[in-house]
Amino acid sequence: MRTLTSRGLARALLLLAASLPALASADGPSGSPPSPAQNPPAAVSSPTTPQPYLWKSTNLERSKRVVEEVIEKLRTLHVDREKLTDEKCREAAIEALRDHVGGRGNGFHLLEGKPRDDLRHALEPGRVREGDLDRCYQVLDTLLWDEKKGPRSPEEAWTLTDVLARGAIAATGDPFTQFIDQRMLARLAALSLFGDHVKGYGLKLVDGVKIVDAHGVCTIDHIFHGYDAQEEGLQEGDTIVEIDGRPVTLMTRDEIYRRVNGDTKIRLRIFREGFSRGHDVDLEARVPSSPNVVSELLPGGVGYVRIDTFVSQTGDEVDSALKQLEKQGLRSLVLDLRDNPGGSVAACMSVASIFLGGGKIVALTESAARNGGVEGLVPSKLVTVADPATRPAWPMIVLVNGGSSSASEMLAAALRDVRTNAPTRVLGTKTWGKRVGQSPVYVASANGERFILMSTFRYLTEKENEKARKEQAPRKVLPDIDLPPAPLTPAEQEEVLRLRGEGAFERYVRIHGAPTAEILLALAKDDEGKVERYPGFDAWVRTLDTTLSHDVLRRELRGELRSWAQLEKGRIFRADLRDDVQLRRAQELLAEQPAPPQPPAPPPAQQPPAQQPAVAPAPPA
Repeated sequence: MRTLTSRGLARALLLLAASLPALASADGPSGSPPSPAQNPPAAVSSPTTPQPYLWKSTNLERSKRVVEEVIEKLRTLHVDREKLTDEKCREAAIEALRDHVGGRGNGFHLLEGKPRDDLRHALEPGRVREGDLDRCYQVLDTLLWDEKKGPRSPEEAWTLTDVLARGAIAATGDPFTQFIDQRMLARLAALSLFGDHVKGYGLKLVDGVKIVDAHGVCTIDHIFHGYDAQEEGLQEGDTIVEIDGRPVTLMTRDEIYRRVNGDTKIRLRIFREGFSRGHDVDLEARVPSSPNVVSELLPGGVGYVRIDTFVSQTGDEVDSALKQLEKQGLRSLVLDLRDNPGGSVAACMSVASIFLGGGKIVALTESAARNGGVEGLVPSKLVTVADPATRPAWPMIVLVNGGSSSASEMLAAALRDVRTNAPTRVLGTKTWGKRVGQSPVYVASANGERFILMSTFRYLTEKENEKARKEQAPRKVLPDIDLPPAPLTPAEQEEVLRLRGEGAFERYVRIHGAPTAEILLALAKDDEGKVERYPGFDAWVRTLDTTLSHDVLRRELRGELRSWAQLEKGRIFRADLRDDVQLRRAQELLAEQPAPPQPPAPPPAQQPPAQQPAVAPAPPA
């Protein structure tokens, strides 16, 4: 992975993720870090003569400064800052700590037995007044002091800092604002700045002050394309009960994140609504081998372009893909944004400029900057720049689903609402409904060890903004053509997971992969929907003891073949008109459209008059 300094990561990621000018200084959007609270109330003193508190642990003193700065940044820069008060954020932080120490969170290990009970008792609402963060830290400083070992280590202090800071963030009610460390920022920067896919399992958990909810489970928020989690059939909304055989209720937040973001192997016990029981799913970390942008010309001159996420070079990759499709006879276009979680707004704008041309308003933004916050952090309008190429006005269909989020929602809505020179429709299912953008915010008191990934602006297209004046602002992009994928009942989904867990599909490929490799590659490309084309299919089915139909087994087996072809044979299959009902419908609709008029060719350049060749002199006699 490429390396940058912590401040460099924050500044560079901001430039790409928010398409905004750099912050006023490296200390953060507010220009300089907040100073520590002056003369906080003493632990034991007359209320009329407060004395400076004498800290036992400098690590906890710094922890308090970090949490106070997080609260100050939230109240200055968060898109919903007007709903936040200092007292509300402080009380949310203290309540998160009470949950953590009281055992209702994920494992407090700094004290055990009676000392832990004493700390729990000392933090009760009657002893620590609402929002009294000063008193909260004085309690921690006193009761966490070890007479033999002295102050708590920096790592232990960071554990408390993370709990309190995430508690303060929870006061926003915003699931997208996160308190992240250097490692997470580096992963984000590697993807957003360089397009480097990180080795992993390909899933993201729902974040918040409590990663394990009241039911004792973690919830999967997003599945990323090209990773093992997608190949094994995990879905958004699946809940994780155990990780490597250990209940998540017995794991700390950091341990859960460390394992889920690991780079080796992991076993998850997952549960899904409608399932009769939990199922073990084994995942192996990988780096996706498919490109971020793939393209293919489908029958009828219908071009297909899929964007997995928006990174710095996405605009150039889309431009290159379109040029290749034009050479092959492009007449209309399917833009696939399904399961695209968003990414860099700057990259999204570069793609929008290709299809919309220059000077078009993609989105109007609302931010803290125009409500008394820092001016210049977020522009009021996201406007395209002129595309140097002159392109035909292709009829277009944009594919979306519940995994389409953030920048992909922005682009889909803009293409439908702003692109007036050709019909553009949205097909699929309703999107995630994020509609807020994040910027990394430097926390000076943390000295580069922690950052806030903060929601700093909200966005709508102009058409949506007009609608929002009359009714509630839309969040999800609703498709013009509502078409779900080929459905499986919960019982069928559960049976597929059981067979995957038993290795049934891998076993078929292992048996037939070597002797019939060319046949399997042809089936991966297109099997015509016929099970009889698969060697040994009936014999394989007899070994499964399953109630699934032959067609469901065929579709799942073909998915396994496509994965095998990519990982083992280096064959990347882009579009799937056979089993992808949404893409097939889009292709059918666009194939019926007339070809767009070609843009006028530029006038030929004037050629200078031809000159008569010079006559060579006669040779001397």
